[in-house]
Amino acid sequence: LEKDIEILGATAIEDKLQDKVPETIEKIRKAGIKLWVLTGDKLETAKNIGFSTKVLESNMNIQQLDNGEEGGKTLDVVAENLDKSYGQAMMVTGKALGGIISNKNLEMKFLQAAEKCEVLIACRVSPMQKAELVKLVRESGSPGNEPITAAIGDGANDVPMIQEAQVGIGIAGREGRQSVNNSDFAIGQFKYLQRLIFVHGRWNYLRACKFTLFTFWRNMVQVLIMFSYTFFSGFSGTVLFEDWLRLSFNGFGTIPVLAVGSFDQDIEARVAIANPSLYVVGREGQELNVMK
Repeated sequence: LEKDIEILGATAIEDKLQDKVPETIEKIRKAGIKLWVLTGDKLETAKNIGFSTKVLESNMNIQQLDNGEEGGKTLDVVAENLDKSYGQAMMVTGKALGGIISNKNLEMKFLQAAEKCEVLIACRVSPMQKAELVKLVRESGSPGNEPITAAIGDGANDVPMIQEAQVGIGIAGREGRQSVNNSDFAIGQFKYLQRLIFVHGRWNYLRACKFTLFTFWRNMVQVLIMFSYTFFSGFSGTVLFEDWLRLSFNGFGTIPVLAVGSFDQDIEARVAIANPSLYVVGREGQELNVMK
């Protein structure tokens, strides 16, 4: 080993946050979206980044799950210390997750504890563990009521997670373009999530709902008229409308809603970004459900 060396200086690489990351995360939380941060950093580093990005707050009840090692607690203790009040957070290590994943009883207990949290940070996790966590959340709901997951990453180690989620979002940057090439949507910086989710996400959800409902009830009008006619025709199978007339009705009936389904904007983009709570209509499925 080298010795008797005089140190002249030192250099370091700063892992600098992108512009408006804390503001974006704060708005995502205000929209009622559960936020899970999956990182390969060690626990202390992940905790410091959590505070700097406003993922964590000083008044939160932060529980550390690490199977009783390195100052952490076991799953039973963490679940007991968490309640359903506001400000619950959990930090879990990859080693602890290794003992939870693939054990159905522990998975269920872990999910029940995680549901109480606004924020969950998983540190020292491998790319495959990231994908397993996303899969665990996706399959946690009953059939037809599964949670919708969106995975956001900027590097090759995020690709399995992005591919596992229903919606994959890749951030193009210095980490390369592997995440972008394997994602559903690509953005240049993290701050553009605000416009992607709160503006285009909300607009397109409402457009799809209006188009679907219009098409459904347009067809219902036609079918109910034909159904009612069967009672007057003595169930003889006589056709009320000629084929060309039914096809024309469908064709002309589609034209008015095309503009709505493509360009409708119920509120301006700046209003949607300034009020993330308006995203609740899509998150809770208020505009397309059985009651509609």
